[in-house]
Amino acid sequence: MASPARVRFLLFDLDGTLIRPGTDFAAMREQVQELFVAEGVPRDFNWRHILGGIDDALAWLARDGHNASDLAELRARAYAFIEAREREGLSHAQPIPGVREALESWRSRYQLGIFTRTHPDVMRESIAKFDLGAFDVLLSRAEGPPKPDPAQVHLALARARVQAAECVVVGDHVFDVQAAVAAQVPAYGVLTGSGTREALLGAGARDVLPAVPDLELVLGRSP
Repeated sequence: MASPARVRFLLFDLDGTLIRPGTDFAAMREQVQELFVAEGVPRDFNWRHILGGIDDALAWLARDGHNASDLAELRARAYAFIEAREREGLSHAQPIPGVREALESWRSRYQLGIFTRTHPDVMRESIAKFDLGAFDVLLSRAEGPPKPDPAQVHLALARARVQAAECVVVGDHVFDVQAAVAAQVPAYGVLTGSGTREALLGAGARDVLPAVPDLELVLGRSP
């Protein structure tokens, strides 16, 4: 790993990391699953995660004989439902103390980015609502396979024109950490969202911090 002095790019998750989301993700997942159960997917179908699970469930239905146009319509309905719940959740979202100020203080020293499984418009509206400022790289679920796949991390590195050792990933979910680790980028967990200290460390986080502003303690360490 490069020393902290070489870090040039900070890549953050959004919900649970930079803001406190108002979306009930567990309920949303159950409701999306019910859309597919109604179409014939077994109730005990193994959903790896909500977005990847949609693709898996559509593939199961395709093997079961459903036609492509019906599956495309079902996929569109599922994603429209998710977007609606995300927009509803944004109305109840809350700021995390100190995040806006920390981001502003880092802009003169680092490139900043966001990688999220959220709809691109909801991502931008979240940034605007909480006055999080400008980012050098913004990646939503519209760009690449969702976390824990490392594709978004690789794309973020390419857009920021940095190497893996010059980046730090920060997130509240094990998927954030797993995506970073798979891309060989150092990851730090935060306890402002869904992940526990044990789960984040188990996923490969270098350390777990109370919140994003505490990353300054890591960035300020001597090599």
